[in-house]
Amino acid sequence: MLNAISNETTAGLELAVALELFCVTLDWQPGDDEQGDYSVSVWAVDEDDAIRQVAEEMADSGEKSFETEAERVAYIQCVIDGAGQYAAEHVKNRLLSDLDNLLKNDRPEAL
Repeated sequence: MLNAISNETTAGLELAVALELFCVTLDWQPGDDEQGDYSVSVWAVDEDDAIRQVAEEMADSGEKSFETEAERVAYIQCVIDGAGQYAAEHVKNRLLSDLDNLLKNDRPEAL
């Protein structure tokens, strides 16, 4: 199942929000390839939400330390701003693409 439902409360009303599964890959330090990257799958409303969740997870992971909340927030924004066009990929699209490539390479007659 590639969709999930989350219940959110807004102004006292409970709303059902459909979540989708995204694979997100972000640089630990945007612009510095030596620092490596972080990749994880998350349930989110959209790509921007997925990227923000992962950037916050990275900030809270203990891999980076911050003296103030402002530094933590600045780091999260830096990671978000450094996210490339394909930083968050919808898992359903990725699975379909991988399946298509597999069939093209291994079983072209199946297409």
